[in-house]
Amino acid sequence: MIGGMPETADELLRMRFSRAAGAARDNLGAAVDLVLVHNETVVRGRQPRATLNRAIVMMTIGAWGRFVIDTHRAFKPSGIDKKDRQWYPGSDRSGDREWYAHRAAQLLSEMATDGQFHERIHVCAATDWAGVELKRMEDLTGEAPGQWSQLTFSQHLNQWINLRNALAHGSVRHLVSRAKRAGKAGGWTDPVIGDPYASASGERYRLWQSDAVGNATQEAMKLDGATVQAGSARNCLALIVQTVDWLMVDVAQARGRNWEPEEFRLPASWFEPGLPEEFRGATRDGYAHWSLWGGRKLYRRES
Repeated sequence: MIGGMPETADELLRMRFSRAAGAARDNLGAAVDLVLVHNETVVRGRQPRATLNRAIVMMTIGAWGRFVIDTHRAFKPSGIDKKDRQWYPGSDRSGDREWYAHRAAQLLSEMATDGQFHERIHVCAATDWAGVELKRMEDLTGEAPGQWSQLTFSQHLNQWINLRNALAHGSVRHLVSRAKRAGKAGGWTDPVIGDPYASASGERYRLWQSDAVGNATQEAMKLDGATVQAGSARNCLALIVQTVDWLMVDVAQARGRNWEPEEFRLPASWFEPGLPEEFRGATRDGYAHWSLWGGRKLYRRES
């Protein structure tokens, strides 16, 4: 590298992926900040702070989609010229379908990874929660069904993407109804997405199932589980944090690159139940509930 600018194809790819990884850290960091804002006051029941849960899911899945497209674009074959050096994340359009597990794996395997990542990934995910504490954590390895939900990694991821889309379009009630149906009109028949709710146990399992029923005066207008609770939103963030970080290591080591993964990875403190006291400028006197979730630490891939 001469004068801070890449001169070889390997240096160019490394610079571009470093930018994509940095953008992912920033975008997921915004979702982390929303969790910490939610933590500032202990609340119960329906209150304005609950709206942050929807925003956490939307920003988290948005960060995931952006990372997929930016990584794919970073490794797109092209010559080393001035235009390539000036490439930055967030400059390419993306579509919702590119965020789903199988399509994302196809895009990344074209140039960035060794094979489709969803067939090799290892993360852990909650299938229940109490408040902000994640419970019944299951290991998801490749496409093997999890211990508790009997859902695969792809189904976990695709459920959160579906929820994000429903939140963006104000149609969560419709999504709840659709999630209950199997192979019927309006059910899940898309060959790209599959059926995210069809458990290997034969049951239908909704990871973001809510016990809230709302307070509408008319029975038909009650929310009946069509809300996003604090534990649910944090579960979404936890899954994406692990997935993105796992992929950062995967890309760094794929195709004989042998790059140092730590240059790209997400903060290790995000994988712990409690954050360090100095996180986000907190002081000892102002150290109140600096945790992203309760429960066991998340899985962090070894470099």
